[in-house]
Amino acid sequence: MADYSTRPPFDPSYKNASGPPNPGRNLDIPMMRQGMQAAGINASSIAKKHPQYVHTDVIAPGVSGLSDAEVTLALWQVPQSSQPEQRLKKWPNGRPVVFHIHGGGQIAGDRFFGPEFVMSHFTPQENVVFASPEYRFAPEHRAPAAAYDVYAGIVYLVENAKESDIDPSKIVLYGISGGAALAASAALLSRKVDGPKCCALVLDIPMLDDRESVSREQFEEGTTWPGWMDVKAWEAVLGEGDRNDPDGIRVAGRAEELI
Repeated sequence: MADYSTRPPFDPSYKNASGPPNPGRNLDIPMMRQGMQAAGINASSIAKKHPQYVHTDVIAPGVSGLSDAEVTLALWQVPQSSQPEQRLKKWPNGRPVVFHIHGGGQIAGDRFFGPEFVMSHFTPQENVVFASPEYRFAPEHRAPAAAYDVYAGIVYLVENAKESDIDPSKIVLYGISGGAALAASAALLSRKVDGPKCCALVLDIPMLDDRESVSREQFEEGTTWPGWMDVKAWEAVLGEGDRNDPDGIRVAGRAEELI
């Protein structure tokens, strides 16, 4: 019988593309945050790559009964004065939204980290609106704080859809890595409280489950986000205590019902 805990070796060229190896097994969260900030990805760098889009920040209030924390939500959109007839013909009920939730293990990053890559898959003529929330990080704010922030951003868009020329039935949640965990948790939360229904959920290299798995063992070392780092990130997100989460709001992979 095959040993599924043993993965095939990496292609030699991967080692040259995967970045420098992580020293030791110490997850230095402040250093990780500084490193992501040092990448120089911000509103200005996105504007240079996507000059057709206008960036604005709005403040989404916390959702009553969940959190009173306000959430900064970045929006990128083609000016509504640009080709209005074409826009109305294509999207008579308002423009679609790609709601991007950045990666960073739920412990690092910001709202500017990643949207530019998603925007590159669309042309300005498609008139898609891009949104990206500034959610709270662990360990300063344990789960489900970040999922509540993401959900608050979704609620804000739906409640302000008409004046923003947005179709609330065409909001796509797109999360990557730790952001994918929050996208899934926000979707499960919305189902639980009978909130807004997003039309699609895209989970890119998702950080979905805190439990040991074959893939975590296979990639324990030698990758950009090795298994041991995933363990420590989840420790920061969840803290100590019972991790049982049948609703999947803290850990989407632990949800008992997906339909």
